[in-house]
Amino acid sequence: MSNTNADDKLIGFEYQFFYFLLSLLKMQIGDTVGFEVQEDVHIENDGKITFCQLKHTIQTDSQNKPKNLTTSDKDLWKTLSLWVNIINKKSDKNEFLKNAKFIFVSNKSNNDNNAFLTHFTTFQNDKEIDNLKDFLNSYKNTLDSKDKKREYLNNILSLDDALLKNFFLKIKFLLNLNEIRQNIKDVLKNEKYIKSDFRIDQAYEQLIGLLKDDFFEKVIEREKVQYSRDEFAQKVTPIFEKMRSDKIPFFSKIEHSKEVKILDRVFAKQLKDIGIEDDEEIYEYDYNRVLTESNLKELHQSSEITKQDIDTLDENTLNNWKPIYRKKYIRKVEDKEKALEFFYDILDKDLYLAGQILDKAISNGQFIKLSNIPKIGWKYNWKEYENNE
Repeated sequence: MSNTNADDKLIGFEYQFFYFLLSLLKMQIGDTVGFEVQEDVHIENDGKITFCQLKHTIQTDSQNKPKNLTTSDKDLWKTLSLWVNIINKKSDKNEFLKNAKFIFVSNKSNNDNNAFLTHFTTFQNDKEIDNLKDFLNSYKNTLDSKDKKREYLNNILSLDDALLKNFFLKIKFLLNLNEIRQNIKDVLKNEKYIKSDFRIDQAYEQLIGLLKDDFFEKVIEREKVQYSRDEFAQKVTPIFEKMRSDKIPFFSKIEHSKEVKILDRVFAKQLKDIGIEDDEEIYEYDYNRVLTESNLKELHQSSEITKQDIDTLDENTLNNWKPIYRKKYIRKVEDKEKALEFFYDILDKDLYLAGQILDKAISNGQFIKLSNIPKIGWKYNWKEYENNE
């Protein structure tokens, strides 16, 4: 049970964070969005404020969908009661409610059998508070005197009829919000004009990394975690501009393990034979190789580049290698020191993909990639290597 509770709390925090990011991305002129400042998430603009309470569940129904929000849901009544406490702290409650909104956000499903939501929807249409109030009293009377929900309902019903009416008119339920990460990506595509899935995924990852780093710094400095529209735009606009540019969006980091079998690869044998004995250096070159191969694969699958672009890169790599190889071995004499010099010389060469110069890590990985096949090598008799992977 403790593990379940821990998992629920952890994913609940992540759900809250993602909704915070979604709210930041959808900010309007004048908006300020905060994280756990006045609510789980709040949005302020020119004296108006929206309080957003986030509730996530990992419990599912028989169809593996998030469970329904029921009338007996403790989080429902606890949230409404907390909002009443916010109202009660204001000196002019009516004036406060004129400028306030409350949103209950959850991945829980909307259930037609939820009696409260049925009465709530009717109230928002007919504005008859007496009927809704009668339901609240009726439901409260079905609860045990020790039931915490009864305490929450008493607090809600402590508002006079006018305040209660105004309060419920300002409430909105945003349910079934289960694909919040996809919602963020949809905003990146449709509102930030980032079109390819590859670039959207990159922007998404960079946004999360940037925001979590800044989040951490603000917490350490005991600052409020909130941003105005201009503050947030200043931080993230470079990401959007980069993803909307014509430049190929390479990613610069991958997961990479230093496995012993890497040293048995063809490229590694070639390097050891020319005098590179440091395994760490070989692992670094393998990282570059995998980084290059991963980028080319993802860029091709996302239609950022074509198969012809990749073939042209291979051809240009060979064309950079070939004249240096011929010059080094004009006398056709094997020389280990010359081979090592040749290798380091070739790494200085610039390579291009679809007209864009490659970062050194990618270009180095491209040379290592071809030496692993092998289509190129560093010794005079490099063709003796066999690709036995």
